[in-house]
Amino acid sequence: MPFRLTTGPSGSAIRTELEYDGSGARIVKRRFAGSNSTFPVAELTVSIGEMYERVTEQSGKKTHKFRVYAGGKQVAQVQRIEEGGTIGPDTTLYLHDDQLGSTSAITDEEGDQVERRDFTPFGEVSVNFSSTGVLSGFTGHAHDPELGLVNMRGRLYDSKLGRFVSADPFVVNRTSQGLNRYSYVENNPLNFVDPSGFSGCAGASGGCGPTSSPPGIAYTQPGGQPSGGGSGG
Repeated sequence: MPFRLTTGPSGSAIRTELEYDGSGARIVKRRFAGSNSTFPVAELTVSIGEMYERVTEQSGKKTHKFRVYAGGKQVAQVQRIEEGGTIGPDTTLYLHDDQLGSTSAITDEEGDQVERRDFTPFGEVSVNFSSTGVLSGFTGHAHDPELGLVNMRGRLYDSKLGRFVSADPFVVNRTSQGLNRYSYVENNPLNFVDPSGFSGCAGASGGCGPTSSPPGIAYTQPGGQPSGGGSGG
């Protein structure tokens, strides 16, 4: 996984630094106000597993996010804003997914829809993630909207290219697409998903096998083998 990324055109580029724990799970994201670490940190995100996240803005405003899971999937998010020494009330949002597990709709406590998300087959979506603060998106993975990437736990994924940004360390399926170590689920995104970033399996309707709760890096695939292949993503 990368630990330093620079995005944007020359002269207005933004530097982002990522830190991981021993299992490879992300624990810190620092987004600087400029292209190197001499600039102040514009936003600091600290994560504890996939259950809790705290986002601290340069102004000092903190957003606490508590993710609620059921059956290995995120079904709700409780948010609490802390600003100027005052902690605001909890806000609960409910997540609704499609047949591949992508968060396609978000509703509030009254059941009213507050956001609709329509994904292309490879995961592109036109939505302002900051409007709700819910980062869960394509096949249930967390998006990095300022990077234009999706955090698929084991690797980062570029939905615009339909490719991972780093090579798959495992080669399981020795087909033409299986040998492409950057491809996403062997270019079959309508039937397969990739829970770990390393191997694809049948989508939500076919079942990817149980995940840990909360979801982690290790997964049990159907029959104990990745049906989509290793390098197929």
